[in-house]
Order: sequence, then C-alpha cells, then structure tokens
Amino acid sequence: MINRVSLRQTGRLFVTIAALICMLACQPKATPTPAISAQQTLDTAAEQIGVRLTVLSNLDVEDCPAASAQCYLAQLDLTLPAAMPADWRIYFSHISPIGWHDSELFELQHINGDLHKITVKTGQQVNAGQYRILFKGPNWLVSESGLFPNFIVEAPGLTPQVISATREVKRDGDPLARAAHVAAFETPQQRKRNPDDNMPLVDATWRFQQQSALQTLPLSASPRVLPSVQTSDWQSERRTLTNGISLPADSRNQATLSHFLTWFGLPLQNNGEAVLFTLDSTLGDEAYALTIQHEGIEIRAATEQGRFYALMTLAQLYRSSDTSLPLGSISDAPRYPLRGLHLDVARNFRSVAFVQRLLDVMAAVKLNTLHLHLADDEGWRLQIQDLPELTEVGGKRCLDLTEEHCLLPQLGAGVDPTSQVNGYYSREDYIGLLRYAAQRHIEVIPALDMPGHSRAAIVAMQARYRKLMQAEQSDAANQYYLSEPQDQSHYSSIQHYHDNTLNPCIDSTYAFVNKVLDEVQILHKEAGVPLTRYHIGADETAGAWQDSPACQALIARQPELTEAKQLSAYFVEKVANMVSQRGMIPGAWSDGLSHANPRALPRPIQSNVWDTLFWGGSARTHDMANQGMQVVLSFPDMLYLDFPYESDPKEPGYYWGSRATDSEQIFQFMPANLPAHAEIWPDRMGNPYADKDPTPLKKPENIIGLQAQLWSETVRSDERAEYMLYPRLFSVAERAWHVAPWEQAYQAGRAYSAQTRHMDDTRIALRNADWWQFSNQLSNRWLPMLSEHQIAYRTPLPGAQVNDGRLYMTLPFAGLVAEYQLADSGWQTYLAPFDVGNRAVRVRVRARVPGSDHTSRVQQVQ
Repeated sequence: MINRVSLRQTGRLFVTIAALICMLACQPKATPTPAISAQQTLDTAAEQIGVRLTVLSNLDVEDCPAASAQCYLAQLDLTLPAAMPADWRIYFSHISPIGWHDSELFELQHINGDLHKITVKTGQQVNAGQYRILFKGPNWLVSESGLFPNFIVEAPGLTPQVISATREVKRDGDPLARAAHVAAFETPQQRKRNPDDNMPLVDATWRFQQQSALQTLPLSASPRVLPSVQTSDWQSERRTLTNGISLPADSRNQATLSHFLTWFGLPLQNNGEAVLFTLDSTLGDEAYALTIQHEGIEIRAATEQGRFYALMTLAQLYRSSDTSLPLGSISDAPRYPLRGLHLDVARNFRSVAFVQRLLDVMAAVKLNTLHLHLADDEGWRLQIQDLPELTEVGGKRCLDLTEEHCLLPQLGAGVDPTSQVNGYYSREDYIGLLRYAAQRHIEVIPALDMPGHSRAAIVAMQARYRKLMQAEQSDAANQYYLSEPQDQSHYSSIQHYHDNTLNPCIDSTYAFVNKVLDEVQILHKEAGVPLTRYHIGADETAGAWQDSPACQALIARQPELTEAKQLSAYFVEKVANMVSQRGMIPGAWSDGLSHANPRALPRPIQSNVWDTLFWGGSARTHDMANQGMQVVLSFPDMLYLDFPYESDPKEPGYYWGSRATDSEQIFQFMPANLPAHAEIWPDRMGNPYADKDPTPLKKPENIIGLQAQLWSETVRSDERAEYMLYPRLFSVAERAWHVAPWEQAYQAGRAYSAQTRHMDDTRIALRNADWWQFSNQLSNRWLPMLSEHQIAYRTPLPGAQVNDGRLYMTLPFAGLVAEYQLADSGWQTYLAPFDVGNRAVRVRVRARVPGSDHTSRVQQVQ
C-alpha cells in the first residue's frame, strides 16, 4: 500500500520545481544590449572629432624644411572622442607637402599631390582628449581657401567618413560656404607673405580711401552697352516700341534669339517693329552696323554672327520702364577675333546647367571661345568610346588607396563619388553643349592636358591594364598603357605628384593620343560642329624620364636628342604635328612651346602666354608673336579669375601670381601695350617693377586674342565658380572687344616703371570716368539680370570709416546701394554721413545690388 503522505510530498515537490522552471522560462526575456559595430564607432567618431587648423606665422620662421628659403608655421589641434576605431587614420588635403612636424604621438606623412595622412606612432596610445601637432611647409599661407575642407577618418575594412567639423558651412552675412575648421587670419604674421610683402591688407577703411575719389564722378545719360561699341552717334530723342520687335521669318535660331531678347526684357513678337537685316559684305565677320530711327530699325552685317551681336546691342539699348529705344546709329567691330574663357572642369567638375548659363552670359557680352579644360591630374571629364575607365575611375575621387574605383581624394574632395566635385560629360552631354555653344556663336576648344598633368588618364589606364591582364588579353591591355614599369625616375610636379606625366618614349602613349583625338573629332562631327582647334596643354614636369629605359633607348636612336629634359619639347612637337595633320590648329601653353624648336612646330599654332607681366610676360608675348605664332593673352596678373578679388584672407583663390584682381583692375588692362603696366601696377608683392621692352613687338597682328582663366583647385561648387567669374568676366569682355580712348599706344623700346609718367593725369582721369560709367552698367543692368537668373555672382564690398563719431561710406561701383547696421538693429540705407553715437558701438556695412536681395559679404568697421 502506497503511503499517501509521501505522494502529497512528491506532488508538492513537482509543483515547486514547475514553478521554478516557469520563473526561469516563462518570464519575458530581457532585450540584450546590441554590440556597437566598428563601423558605428567610426561613424560616431567622424561626428565627434574636433579639428582646428591655424597658421601661426609666415614671417621669420626658422629651420625651414627641405632647404626652403621661406616657410610658414602652423598648428593642427585635434580633439578625439572616447571611442575611436582600431588602427584609425586621418587623411586630408594640404596645399603643399608638409616638410616638418612636431608631435610625440602622431606621424604626419605626405602621400601624393596634396594628400596627407595622420597616424598614431608605433608603440604609442592616445585617449580621449586634445592634441596639438605643429608643422611647417614651404613658402606661405595667407588665405583661408588654401586650407582645404573634408578631412577623412578611416580604418581598415570600414567605410571612411568625412569629419563633420571640417565640412564647409554657410554663415549669416557671408555668401560663401567656408571650411569650419580654419582659424581666422588676423595678425600681420598671419596675413603677410614675407617681409617684402607690401600689398595692402584690405578692410573697410582701406576701401574708403581708395573709393573716395570716384564718388563725385558724373554719370552720363548717353546710351551705353557692354562691351562698349566702336563708334556711335546718338540723338536726344527716343522711340517707343509698343509690341517689341519682330525678325524676318528666315532668321536662324529664332528660339535662341528670343531667349536672349527676353533676358533684356525686349519682347520678340509677330506684330512687333520689324527689324530689317541687310547683307553688307564689306563688314568683317563679327562686325555690324545698327541704325534706330522713327522710320525703322536696320542691322547691316556680313554674317549671322554679326547680326547676332547687333541684336545683343539692340536688346541692351531697350529700356523696359518705358518700352523705348534711343535714336541713333552704331558701327561696331571687335578688337580681337578670339575672345575667350578657359574653364577648368577637371580639378573640380562643373554641371551641364552651369556651362549652359555661362555660355548664355558669354554670348550676351560677345565672348566667342570656351576653352574647356577636360582632363588633368585630378579628373578626366569626357566620355571616350571604348575607354570607359577614363570616366569610371578618372571621373571621380574618393578614398580608395588602390585607385581601382576612383582617384585619390585630392583638393579636399571628401569620400562621396556623387558629390559636385565629381562627374563627367557623357557623349550626349558634350554633343549637346557643342550645339548649345554653336547656337550662341561660341567655339569650344577641348583641352586634355599632356604630357604633364595627366595623372587621371595614367591611373585610369592602369586600371584598364589590370582588368584586361586578368582576362588574359595582354595585347589589349598594353595598347593604351601609359606607364613603363621599368621607369625608376623620381620627380615631383608643380602640384607635388610623382606619377602624373605621360612617357613620350613608348608607342602606347601616342596610340592613346590618337584614340582620344579620333573620338573627340567624332563627337564634334556628330554635333555638326567641326573641330578646328585643339589644345594639347604642353605642361612640363622637371625630372621626369631621367631613368626610363625606353627614353634612354629613344635618345640613343635620335641624333637630335642628347638628354631627358629635351623629351618634353620632342613630345610637344610630335603631338602638335599630329593635331595639325588632322586639319586642326593646335594650341599649347607658352612655357611648353618655349622649349620646342620653332622650325619643328606646325603653322598655324596657338600659344596661350601665361607668364606674369612682372616676370617678363610682355617679352614672351612679343617673342612668340614675332615668331609667327597665334598668341592669345592669358596673363595671371589680371586674367586668372581663380585669384582673389582683394588681398583679404577671406577672399578665396590661389594667389601665386596676384593677391588681388578685381573688376576695375581688369578694366584698366591695355592689351596692346603690355610694358606700360609697369607704370600703373606693382608686382605680386605690391612692389614696383620695370619693363624696358627688351623684345620689341614687330608683328602685332599675330596677337589674335585675349582669354581669361578659371582654374578650379579651390572651386568646389558651381556657386563658387560663379562668384569667381562675375562680375570680373564683364571687364574681360570689355577689354577683349573694345579699344578704349584712354589706352596708351605701344611704342617699341619705350621703358616703363613706377617713376615714368607716360600715362598722364588726363588719361587716368578719362579711364576713371570710363570705369565709373561702366560700373554703373554693372549695377543697374547686368547684376540685377544675374540675380533674376539665379546666378551667384559677387557683390563688391563698400568702403567705410568712423571719424569723430560719424559714419562715412563709399561704393566700389556706381549705382550700388550702401547699407549699415548699428549694434543689433536692422539694416539701413546709407544716404549721407551721420553720428553713430557711442563710438564703441558695433558698425557693420555691406553693399546691395539695386532691385534685388543680393548683397556683399558683411564687414565690421574697425
């Protein structure tokens, strides 16, 4: 018989065990804390790392690295968060190789070009906290834009990220986005390049002193257009156009003409005043005559281009406020047949929409050539049939150290391959731009730089080589391979690359050149726009090919060659003749052509002279013109629009050739008398120089044009590009088209310096009056029109000073509106000097374009 007590006890035990099991198994499970991945650690670190970059001094810095005659001292402050990924590194762009650094914990290394790397030294450990690295580099740094944005934090196996503290940001009172990590340049040691730097450091007071003499100049009511016309005869009357104008039914490009006339507010309607076109074969290709009378409007021209320019002039003369035109007549023709702009889309890419807007403005001011710089070390921007790697790899930058998928992130490119600095023109894009330009009578001159500045092509063809070799297609792999593995030459280009120069001694280099020329010609043919000029670049790289077996063999075979440094000229001569044999005029930069044998070069050949005037640019120009080359003036002094407007660290741009190039200086340029500028301008350091005209000009007819340049190393957006272009491009157009009456005629052998007085007071007064009238056009016609079309131009800053408690202001352009702000009050229009009360009160000033919200950068009056 079973004991009942034992059963009850056993049952209780089962219940107890079951309860315990339920407590363990039936309770809701706690959610485990997810592990933070290494990628999340890196992403968070990119948001938290602090960076501050400060230039301490450019003056009297001792122990300069690499035997540099001068250097700057700077400091990089890092604030590291508690969590950093293992084996982290920071990559960043810097304008020149850092030759010395001081840190017990960190190693700072130059990689290639402007790319640098920060790593923790072997055996060292860093924790959360603040760290400082002192460093030195050659020459000087006096501008915020010389310090690049978009530092990158990276670790093995992880996706790299841009450090947020180094991105570009916009702040109130400033139209430009600026790198947030760059400290202000405030002291003389920070702002001056060396002890001989006598360029004024621009502030509101300096502008006031410079602008004061202009404020009382009278403004004429006589009609004026931009660029100015050759001759005109105006009556005092105007006539009203009730319904705008109409053009003959057979006029070409009606849609394009309507587009431009609408820009200026002149309606194009079927019932408008009929414009009579008359063929006049006695006029030049771009010349025209325009007559406006009560009886009608007549345009005489020999070509469609002449008619187009006449209509651009007519549209500017139209006054929309009362729908009227002035009565009178114009006879007009250009100074130069080539009036152009060089646009660098290789260093940083420009969108199709940007180029179209640019072509519109160029056509409206009668510029007729777009020199499109499509390839350089940092990018290849044109799709080439059968060579997809050129754009798939060479068309973008990111952080791929193998460069299998993209180029290195030079020039602060960051890590996003879809950002605005990256991209290329497809075949369809390029054909569309060619047609768009042709409709506006603008010739596109493609430029794919070589033999130097060719790193994007070299890296892309290395990627192609590896891909085809893996597919066991060695013949195809070697067909366009631009490298010689046995070449042990060591060199550094002007932009500090050690691998950016085509080898002129291997057959695949010329196979590549021929392939590119073939494809570019095909694109122009498909567009219906013949390719008549092609720019080969011809930039040199000192030291290249010294240890190239292929080049040593070529030198041994060629009796005219004795050393490697002659190979650049050999390449230029060979490629220039390849271009010429295709029926095109080759173009090149003057430094490359200067080393070539003139007798070995084809004729015609275009030389873009880019020597600065204070370093002998007039002599180089005269010499090449005298040799029979087609010379295009391209001087950095006043025609490099990537240089700063003013000698102010906040104004962006490189400044190796000019610290300040504003619209007025370009307006003052006298293209037909280059030595004369030694009398009116200083050199890049603000010091006088002399030009004795050692090479007199004998063949002025060979100077065929004037071209401005917008290089893009520091231009990372379309908006920044427009800021650099406008309004300076209008002064370029004025000087390229119009010969001003105040310009001084060239006299062979005449010497100029700061002590000569050939440019007398009368001419200077005429020039100032002409400038003031011209600037009034900018303020009241052109800048408002740019605003209407959402083009991001620069409004120049006003001058201002406070004397005895009174505020005085001046304007750089006639017609702008001066505005001020006291303490934290709203903005007010300045009309006349007035008391500001407490002299310690903060006074801020700006200039505004009339009829728009577009203002200059805000500046405080000291």
